[in-house]
Amino acid sequence: MRDPWAAMRAGEVLIGHFVISASPAMVELVGYTGADFVGIDCEHSPISPYGHELDACVRAAYAAGVAPIVRIAAQDAAQVRRAAEAGAKGVMVPHVNTPQELELMLRALRLPPDGDRGCAPSVRATRYGCTPWGEFAAESAATVEVIPIFEEPRAFDRLDEILDVEGLGVVGFGGFDMVQRVGRGGGDAAAVVYGYLERLVEACAARDVVVIDSVSSLEDFVRRVELGCRGIMYSTDMGILRVALQEQVGRLRDHLAGL
Repeated sequence: MRDPWAAMRAGEVLIGHFVISASPAMVELVGYTGADFVGIDCEHSPISPYGHELDACVRAAYAAGVAPIVRIAAQDAAQVRRAAEAGAKGVMVPHVNTPQELELMLRALRLPPDGDRGCAPSVRATRYGCTPWGEFAAESAATVEVIPIFEEPRAFDRLDEILDVEGLGVVGFGGFDMVQRVGRGGGDAAAVVYGYLERLVEACAARDVVVIDSVSSLEDFVRRVELGCRGIMYSTDMGILRVALQEQVGRLRDHLAGL
């Protein structure tokens, strides 16, 4: 499994999908169909950030050779640790709005002496101890990222402070959440939110920080790539399945109508 963050920093655009069905088989399928990474969602799905189902989904990603990124349910150091010990290559943290919040999550990911994460040599990420601890610690420090999600306007009040936190390498943008918040004030919420994304991409480019965004249409995919996003989460497993099923059922009903 290649390092997705190195590839994106080198200028590649990587594609992934969120899995919200809690299905290891779906995670595996995402990998087999050619995605570069898979988002295992514990925030908006039945997947527990503490349970065996998280391990099963991460294990399925490794089986298919696709990098697992876990979106945890809240800013919780224990959830960061669990995702990292399961073998996640990235831990997405929702609703990060201050540099202090980000610093806490980064310390929760880092092993001592650089952070506060508890040490266990026999977890899944160490291949249950088959990987020597020193080798595992070095690899974790170099290749596993905390990914704060910017999904509230107030995060942009302190954008530079957040992006200047030491150790930050990847950020996410939560456009759907942003639209719901901005839309309360009326006007063209989508245009306002896209302006926030433009600010984020520009500020991150100056710091060599990768930006990941979520889209659900080819048009939005093209716009994000042209803007400078290097990671694209394209829809969810259930969203893609819904569209495919609706199309297939529609074709069948059109055929029946013509008989």
